[in-house]
Amino acid sequence: MDANFGGGGLTFMEKVKNILLIIGIIVVIFIFTSIGFYNGFAHYYKKIEASVSEIDSQQQKRNNLIPDLINTVRWYASDEKEIFESIAEARNMYSCASSITEKIKADQEISFSLSRLKSVAENYPKLKSDKHFTDLIMQLGDIENNLSVARGNYNDLAKEYNSKISKFPCNIFAKMYNINKQPYYNVDKTDK
Repeated sequence: MDANFGGGGLTFMEKVKNILLIIGIIVVIFIFTSIGFYNGFAHYYKKIEASVSEIDSQQQKRNNLIPDLINTVRWYASDEKEIFESIAEARNMYSCASSITEKIKADQEISFSLSRLKSVAENYPKLKSDKHFTDLIMQLGDIENNLSVARGNYNDLAKEYNSKISKFPCNIFAKMYNINKQPYYNVDKTDK
C-alpha cells in the first residue's frame, strides 16, 4: 500500500519534498536579501569612513599649525600657560582617539581651547598687530572653515545612515549584524 492519501493527490513523500523545496527557496531568498542589506550597510559605512578621513586630514592641518600659533602667542603672552596646556591635552586626546565619538569630543576641546587662545590675543595689542600671528589666524580660519564643511558632510552622511538603519526592514538586519547609529558632530558657532 502506498502513502497516497485521498486517492488522486500527491503522495506523502511528494508533499514533504514540496515543503522542503519551499523552505529551501525561502532560506536562499533570506540569505541573498541579508547579503544585500549587509552590503548596503557596508557601502554607507565606507562613505562615513571617507568623511571621517577628510575631517582627520583637516584636523591634522590644524594640529600642524597650532605649535607655531602657540609659540607666537607665547612670545607676547607667556603667562597663559593654562591655555597652552589645554590645547596640548586636546591635541593629544585627538591623536589618541580610536572612535568617532572620542574624535568628536577631542575636536570640540581643541576648538574651545583655540577660541580661548583667540580671546586672550585680544588682550595683547602687539600680538594682534603681529603679521605672523595674523597670517596664522587667517590660515587657521581657512582650515576651520574646511573642517566645518567636512563635519557638515559627515553629519549629512551619518543622518542618512542612521535613518536607513532605523527603518523597516533595514532595522531588522541592522540589529542582526549589530550595526549601530553613528554620532553627530555638534558644529559649534565658536569654531569659526
